[in-house]
Amino acid sequence: MGHLSASRAIEEKIKQQDPSAEVELKNIRDFMPSISRAIDEKLYFIVFKYFPKFFNKAYLESMEKGLKAVDLADLKSGYNEAQLLDYIRTSRADTVIATHYGAAIHLGNLKTSGQLSGIKTAWVHTDY
Repeated sequence: MGHLSASRAIEEKIKQQDPSAEVELKNIRDFMPSISRAIDEKLYFIVFKYFPKFFNKAYLESMEKGLKAVDLADLKSGYNEAQLLDYIRTSRADTVIATHYGAAIHLGNLKTSGQLSGIKTAWVHTDY
């Protein structure tokens, strides 16, 4: 929920500064294969609710991997980068702000490969 809350706060601030600005919130999970997404979401809530110690251990291990990563691209992500690129291009966005590390990984890949030329990108880190 932290990612969504951050996105909504950013949207609110942009609208305060420029009421005519068009802001669209898009969930990075929309770029995950639908069957994987359904399984992932069910498992996440089951483990979170019924096995909190296991969830915490897995979360801390993933955070440790993140702390050791030299580049975001070194972290795994199950999102379809080609679909994300197509969506960004189709939306004609001039700025894309990620509030989830998965989105940040792909935005970084797309930006450094020159595929987001002329589009500003940013990442707001919402995990600790």
